[in-house]
Amino acid sequence: MVDADRAGRTVLQATARFHHPAHAAEWAAPAVDDDLTAVIDVLLRGLGAR
Repeated sequence: MVDADRAGRTVLQATARFHHPAHAAEWAAPAVDDDLTAVIDVLLRGLGAR
C-alpha cells in the first residue's frame, strides 16, 4: 500500500527542479527536457498499480 503523504512529498522533491523558480536558470539547459522525461517515467512506474 502506498502512503499518500509520503508519495506526495517524494513527487514534489523529485520534480522541484522543474517547477520551483529558484531553479529557473536550469530550465534553459539542453538536457532539461530529457531529464524531466526520465523523472516522469520513474515516478509513473513507481506509483503505478501493482
